[in-house]
Amino acid sequence: MDSTAFGIFHPGKKQALGLAEITIQRKSSRSKWVKMLRLHLRPSVDADLQVGNSIGAMDVFVASLQGALNLQMAHKATTLKVYARTNEQLNFLRALVARIESNLPEAVRAVTKVSIEGRFMSIEAK
Repeated sequence: MDSTAFGIFHPGKKQALGLAEITIQRKSSRSKWVKMLRLHLRPSVDADLQVGNSIGAMDVFVASLQGALNLQMAHKATTLKVYARTNEQLNFLRALVARIESNLPEAVRAVTKVSIEGRFMSIEAK
């Protein structure tokens, strides 16, 4: 298992808005997983989230998800898993899965499975 992390930045800025913790695991000879285990938000972004302004945190989450998808492709991983640490995060991932499924073109849906498995959102290449 390999572990890595990457930061999410505003263009041209040196302070990260968030830091994503990732693991890359080989589950079998034909299956590799990328798991996004945790997203640490910059204190100011987290403070905004705590008072109900979720736009900044959402932007950081979307950027971290894009980065994790890029790692999935770079490592030719069959599965991307995103962990929900809290019930609120799990509810958000459930809503995200429903939205993704309703907006996926049929051709993509035929080769991709998006689901909730325990506390993970899973995006799998069939």
